[in-house]
Amino acid sequence: MRKCLLGLLLVVAAAWNWEAFAGERRMALVIGNGAYTGAGRLANTTNDATAIAGVLDELGFEVTLVLDVDRRAAISAIDAFGQAVVGADIAFLFYAGHGMQIGGQNFMLPVDVDISSERALRYSAIDIGEVVAETERSARVALIVLDACRDNPYVDVVAQSMREERAARPLQGLSAMQLSGRGAIVAYAAAAGEVASDGGGKHSPYTEALLAEIGSPGVEVGLMFRRAAGRVFDATRGSQRPELLVRLVEEVYLNPAPMVANAVATAQLSADAPTPHRNKVGAADGSSAADGGGENGPSGMRAEPATQPAAETVDVAAASEAGNVAVRSTRREGFFGNRIVRKPVWADSVAVPSASTFRPSRPVPIAERDGNDSYGTAQDLPIDALVDARIAPRGDPDWYALELPIAGLLQVTAERPSGEINLFARVWDADRRVVRDWQSAERPGDEFAAAFALPAPGRYMVEIVDGDNNADSAESFSLAFAFEPSNDPLEPNDSIGAARPIPLPADFAPAIFPRGDRDWMSVWAPESGLLTLRAENVPKDLDVYMRLWDAAGNVVRDWQGPARAGGDVVLEAEVAVPGVYSVEMTDGNNDAESVVPFSFSARFEPVADAAEPNDSFGAAALVASTGAFQLAVFPRGDSDWLAIDVDHPGELSVHASDVPPEIDLHMRVWTADKAVLRDWIAPLRRGGDTEGFADLPSSGRYFVELADGNSDASSRALYDLDIAFTPQPDQYEPNDDIGAATPLTPGGEVLFNILPRGDHDWFHVEAPGQGELAVTIDEGPESLDLHYRVWNADRQVIRDWVAPYRKGGLTEGFADLPAAGPYFIEIVDGNNDERSIDHATLRTVFTATGDRFEPNGGFGSAAPLAAGHAAEATILPRGDADWFAIEAPRGGEVSVLVEDVPPDLDIHVRLWDAEGAASGWIGPPRQGGVTDARFPVKGPGLYRLEMVDGNNDQRSPLPFRFKVDFR
Repeated sequence: MRKCLLGLLLVVAAAWNWEAFAGERRMALVIGNGAYTGAGRLANTTNDATAIAGVLDELGFEVTLVLDVDRRAAISAIDAFGQAVVGADIAFLFYAGHGMQIGGQNFMLPVDVDISSERALRYSAIDIGEVVAETERSARVALIVLDACRDNPYVDVVAQSMREERAARPLQGLSAMQLSGRGAIVAYAAAAGEVASDGGGKHSPYTEALLAEIGSPGVEVGLMFRRAAGRVFDATRGSQRPELLVRLVEEVYLNPAPMVANAVATAQLSADAPTPHRNKVGAADGSSAADGGGENGPSGMRAEPATQPAAETVDVAAASEAGNVAVRSTRREGFFGNRIVRKPVWADSVAVPSASTFRPSRPVPIAERDGNDSYGTAQDLPIDALVDARIAPRGDPDWYALELPIAGLLQVTAERPSGEINLFARVWDADRRVVRDWQSAERPGDEFAAAFALPAPGRYMVEIVDGDNNADSAESFSLAFAFEPSNDPLEPNDSIGAARPIPLPADFAPAIFPRGDRDWMSVWAPESGLLTLRAENVPKDLDVYMRLWDAAGNVVRDWQGPARAGGDVVLEAEVAVPGVYSVEMTDGNNDAESVVPFSFSARFEPVADAAEPNDSFGAAALVASTGAFQLAVFPRGDSDWLAIDVDHPGELSVHASDVPPEIDLHMRVWTADKAVLRDWIAPLRRGGDTEGFADLPSSGRYFVELADGNSDASSRALYDLDIAFTPQPDQYEPNDDIGAATPLTPGGEVLFNILPRGDHDWFHVEAPGQGELAVTIDEGPESLDLHYRVWNADRQVIRDWVAPYRKGGLTEGFADLPAAGPYFIEIVDGNNDERSIDHATLRTVFTATGDRFEPNGGFGSAAPLAAGHAAEATILPRGDADWFAIEAPRGGEVSVLVEDVPPDLDIHVRLWDAEGAASGWIGPPRQGGVTDARFPVKGPGLYRLEMVDGNNDQRSPLPFRFKVDFR
C-alpha cells in the first residue's frame, strides 16, 4: 500500500510542476547576432541564442527567436515583444552579440550597424535602456540577460571618427543601468566597463554556465543567476566577472520544485480527476493560479512599483578618459552649490597697468623770478631745477610751483647760504592745504636738505623762508629741486573702496609710499583654490605685511609679515568659495616708506575637487554608489560629504589612497536620518590609506563624510577615493522582525545574509495542515554560526535554537507543526557578533502528516470513529495524543489493533467511559511493534479511545495504521 501511495505522490508532484506554469503567462525574446561585417564577426552568439531559446521553451515560455537581424528586423521583433509582454507574469529578454556604451547609454548592435560616426552609430543601434524600461513597465517580472560585452573592435573605429575632446567617447562593455520597478533582474555577462569572452567552444562562458543552471528545480531565480556567475568566474579564473542588478521583492522560480504538502493534499483528489497536459506555452489545462502559479503560486505576490528617492541636482560626472574619475560639476554658471557667485565685469579683461616711464632729467638752471613771494605768484619750475635764489629783503618768502606726473619724493637742497639765514621749507597742494610741513637746516648758515613724500600726482607749491625772518642773504645761493618718482602702477589705491583689480597670475612692482601708505588690490577667484601672494626684494627699511579679505568684509587670512625688516613675506590663503577677494598691504608699523619698489607676485592654483561645495550634510554631492573619485581636504577644516543611493541592502566599502602626507584622512558613514551608521575609520599614520566598510541595512540614501583627523591640516593635492557598493543577495530585506517576515514557499532554496552585525532574518511559512518542517542552512560564511528557531502565530517558540556543528558549518533540524496556520523561522548569528556580505542558503521542506482526524488532542475534541474501519494517525508533535469517540450499541468488547508503526514509536492505548473512568494502558512489546488491546464495556454508550507514544518522548511525521472493532 505504501508503494502505491508513493507512486501516486510522484505522479501528482510531476503534474504540479506543470500546474505551476499554468497560471503564469511567460514570454521570451531571444536575439543572437554574429554575422557582423569585417572583424566584428562572432562565432558563438547564434549557438548561444538557439540553446537558450530551447531551454526557455521547455520552461513554459512562449519564445520568439531571431538571429543575425538588421536594425529594421530587430525593431520589429522588439516592438512585437513589447506588445506581447503587457500583463505577462515573466518576461525574459536574452541578447548575445556586440554591445557598446556611449555617454552612459548602452546599445545593442544589429548586424548592419553603421560605425562611420557617433551620430550614425546612435541612429543605427538599439538603446538597451529603453527596451529594459519598457519590459519592466509591462510585465510583473522582467529578466534581462545581456551576454553583450564581447570584445568589440568597433569601439576603436568609432572613437577614431570622433573628436578627441568629446566627453561621450565609446567604451568597451556596458554601463550599469538603473531599474525603476520592484520586479526586475538585469544579468551582465561581465562587470560594467569590462568585456566578456565569446568562448573557444560551442558557447560563450556565460551562456554555457547559464544553460547549466537555468533548469535547476526548486532554485530561486536570483540564486540561479549567482550560481551561473560563479561558474563563469571559476571557468575564466577570475578574468570575467559577471554582475547582477536585482530589484525583486518576491520569490521567482523558473522551474519550481514539487512540495510534499501539495502532493499529499492533491492525493486526496478523486481518482477520476483529469490529468493535466502541457499546451504550447507550458500551461496545464484546467489548472488554477491557486495551484502554484499566477500571483499566489511559487512566484509570490505581485510586485508594486518602488518609489525612487528624489535625486539632488548636483551632478558629479564620470570622466571616461580619466578612468571614471570625478570631473567638474555641471552646475549652471553663477552658482557655487546654492550660493550665488557674481563674477565682476572686469574679470575677463583686467591687466596689470604698466609702470610709469617717468625718469628724472638733468637739472635746468633757472634764475629766481621777482615777485614769487606768495602762493598765487609762485614761480613755475620744471620737475628737476637748479635755482639761483636769495632771501632778500629780510622776511622775504619764496614760492615755487611744480607739476608732478606721479607720486614720489621731492628733494630740496641748498648750499650754505650767506649770513645767518636758517632755511625752512614746506609743501602745499593745489587746494591750499599743507601736505608736508616745515623742514629746516640744523642751525643758521648750515646746508639745507629736505625730502618731501608727495602721495599723488598733481600741482604742488614749495614755500621757502628764513626760519626766524630776521636775516637775509646779500649773495645768491644755489637751490636744487630733484624728484625721485614712486613708479607704483596701481596708485592711488589706499582704501578698500579704491582697490585696483589685478589678474591671476600677476607680477609687478608696487611701493609703500608715502609713510602710512596702504595698497589695496582685488582678485577674482573663479573656483576654490590656493592664493599665494609673495613680496620679495623689499627695501631694507620696510617690513611689508599683507592680509586677505572676502567680499563680505571678513578677514580670510590675517596679517602675514617678514622675519625682519627688508625680508621676504609670503601669504598663502585657502580660498574655499569663488568670488572677489581684496588684498591689503602696508608697512608693519607704518613708520617707514620707500620710493624704491619691491617685487610682488600673485598666483592662484585651483583645487580640482569636482564635488565641491559639499562641506555639510545638506550640501552632500550625489555620486554613483560604485566609482572612483578625486577629492581634496581643502581648505583647513574642510569636510567632504558624498551622498549615494542604493536599491538594496549591502556592503559599502570605501578606500582612500594617495593621501597627501600631511593629512590623516578619517571617514564615517551616516543614514538619511542623520544617524551615524559607521563611526570614524582612521588611517595608521598621516598620509596613509584609509579603508573600511559599512553595512547598509536597507535601500535608500546614505552619506559618507571625509575629513582630516584633527582638522589642522589641508592640501590642494587630490587623493583617490574608491567607493564600491556590493548588494547583498538577500532580496528579502527588510525582514528583521516577526511583523516583517518574508513569505517563504517550502520546497525551494533562497539566499540570505546576516548584514549588518546583529541582523535577524525572519521568514513566514504557511502550513496547509499538520506536518514536519525541515530546515537546513548551508553554504554559510566561515565567520558565522547560524542559528534558527521556529515560532507559531501566538509568538510562542515551538522549536528552540538549532545550532550548527561549527562556524560556517551546516545547521539542520526540524519543527513539528501541530496544525494548519502561519509559522515563523528566525535566523541569527549565534552571538550577534559577526556579519558577512557573503550569503548562506536556506532550504525548507514541509512534509504533511495526512492525519485527517487532527485536531483531536483532548477528551473533548475526540474524533468520531466507526467500528470495523481501518484508519491512519500520527504522533506529531512530541507529546501528541490522539482521541477517538466510539459508540457501543450494547455491552461487549472494544478491540484495538495498531500496526505499521514507525520504528521510533511505541503506541499505547486506553479506553475511557462516559463518566471519565479510564482503563489501564496497553502497549506493544517493543518500539515499532504491534499493539493488540481488548477493553470490556458494560453497556451501550459513548466511549473514548486515547492513543499516545509510551513515554511521550518520540514523534514521527510518518503515520501508523489502526483498526477498532466491537464485539
